Amino acid sequence: MKNIFGVNITEDKTNTVFDGHIFHSKSGSPELAADFDTTSDFIKEAENKSKLPLLLRIIQTLSGIVAALIVVGIIRGLGSVSLAEGYQNAPALYYVAVISFFVWLMLFIWSRMRMKNFRDSYDYDQAERLIDSAVKSLEEEFGIPTDAKDMDVLAFTYKIKNGKEKVVSNGFNTYLILGCIVYVKDDYLRFVSMREEWAIPLRAFTKVERINKKVPIPMAGWNKETPFNKGEFKQYKMTNNGTHIFFKPYYNFIINYEENEYKLSVPPYELEGLLALTGLKLND
Repeated sequence: MKNIFGVNITEDKTNTVFDGHIFHSKSGSPELAADFDTTSDFIKEAENKSKLPLLLRIIQTLSGIVAALIVVGIIRGLGSVSLAEGYQNAPALYYVAVISFFVWLMLFIWSRMRMKNFRDSYDYDQAERLIDSAVKSLEEEFGIPTDAKDMDVLAFTYKIKNGKEKVVSNGFNTYLILGCIVYVKDDYLRFVSMREEWAIPLRAFTKVERINKKVPIPMAGWNKETPFNKGEFKQYKMTNNGTHIFFKPYYNFIINYEENEYKLSVPPYELEGLLALTGLKLND
């Protein structure tokens, strides 16, 4: 089974084309691409100003890891020696833990202050204006209706091994969130993302499958205004480890088209919205 937003590298490790390329219906104009590139470049430059220098970010990460490892070691050792005895045996270790935590805390506070100053700055306001302008151009060019939904779909790279799909990591990530504008038009379910549009006939959707598997997505890719563990998302009991958000289950919307079977994978928090758009029921 092919995945609409999956990339198969079984035969070609350099492949970057989605399995669902057959549903690709439209690309943005060069003018629209230029608008988005300008916006993206400005945002990257502005965000870089809001972050700590790379060296300090590395120091912050390393100091946090050192402090955490020492504290865990101390806690594990409490079964055989008391805290006071542990300090007497290796006082330097305790000093390193305290200093490391203090360095991490100071850099953490500094990074938060820089981010707050950025959000209060002219650059942040300018970035928001550029984004609004680019999105308006996108909506006009693609004819996106006002009731379109913002939805996340799962994108990933995979290969077939022993007849089974095996998701392949890309750096530290396996699954990625692809933010899409989704709407129904002319009996097609349309997905607009990255200045591209995919159109899937509604009649091709046949059923929904629940996949009881834990999926990690990068925290940096979370694009909702509400945090993943707050508000309307709290019910999904998503967790995190500091770098990735985890959820279980996820859902595959099955599509039969031109004698081929495809699947569209979505996080649990997008299930109800996509059911409403396709007219399917979970028990179909």
